Amino acid sequence: MLKLENITGGYNANRDILAGLSLHVRRGESVGVIGLNGSGKSTLGKAIMNRLPCRGGRVFLDGADVSQLPTTCLVHRGIACLLQGAPLFDQLTVAENLQLASNNDMCRFLEFQQRHANSFQQFFPPSKSFKRESVCAAKQNLYHRRTNKLSGGQRHLLALACALLQQPKLLLLDEPSAGLDPAVAATLYETLAKVRMVTGMAILLIEQNVTFAQMFCQRVFVMRQGCLQKTNLPVS
Repeated sequence: MLKLENITGGYNANRDILAGLSLHVRRGESVGVIGLNGSGKSTLGKAIMNRLPCRGGRVFLDGADVSQLPTTCLVHRGIACLLQGAPLFDQLTVAENLQLASNNDMCRFLEFQQRHANSFQQFFPPSKSFKRESVCAAKQNLYHRRTNKLSGGQRHLLALACALLQQPKLLLLDEPSAGLDPAVAATLYETLAKVRMVTGMAILLIEQNVTFAQMFCQRVFVMRQGCLQKTNLPVS
């Protein structure tokens, strides 16, 4: 599904953060990349999404060379990216964020809701509609709450739902547990596991928490000085 060949790049011309990095993720597989702060983990995600100019190497998606494609084309090709911090449109409601993610396609939203309702129960009340309800009902309905009023765990789940509404082939996760209480992070990973079972999508997880990466992934690599090393950790 995803193949990286000798990727080299960084934020300035004098220093490469990624030093000839190679990696592949098979269809339906979950692969983890762990490492300390500053090891280049997030830089790897930016390189895949072409948000960082690569000075060498190539990126393949489904066998096609996508190294030179802009980020928007990569999204249309089937890569969804959940960035660190779960960025959302904070002045919009949950429903409005979901509408944007589904491109106002109600059929896509209802299909997603049907497939994932058990994983995202707190965001899918019985109404199954974006339609505005009474003010009294809205106070009890997460659909109508502005995202800046959500908890950290709720924001991460909503950001994940928005990413999945793109119906991706590959989901790229950049430290989804960052800043979360361990119990909330565990809930997030339980949701991810359910989603993986339902969709069979490929997942590349960039994570600092070794326990979560070990629990969730089939293969785990350690990043050191811009290179990947296979770990001897037992994985799922």
